[in-house]
Amino acid sequence: MREAARRRSALYDQGGDAAYDALSAFHKSLRGSDADAALYWMAYAESKQGRSDAALAAIQELRQGYPQSRWLKEAKALELEMRQ
Repeated sequence: MREAARRRSALYDQGGDAAYDALSAFHKSLRGSDADAALYWMAYAESKQGRSDAALAAIQELRQGYPQSRWLKEAKALELEMRQ
């Protein structure tokens, strides 16, 4: 039992590290041509980590900075999912 709990804990830690790495990469890509996509994926990652305030802020930045973005539809769906 203890070994299984240790494995689950290690997997949880790996997931947290991966999420942090993803957020860091998306943040760095905000200066590129895919900044709107980066904002969406930042919002997605933040929402999955339970940080709805940060996720909603990224969605708002996406709306304001990229009003013609193809990612707005997905962002709206993500926002609805978080608010439910």
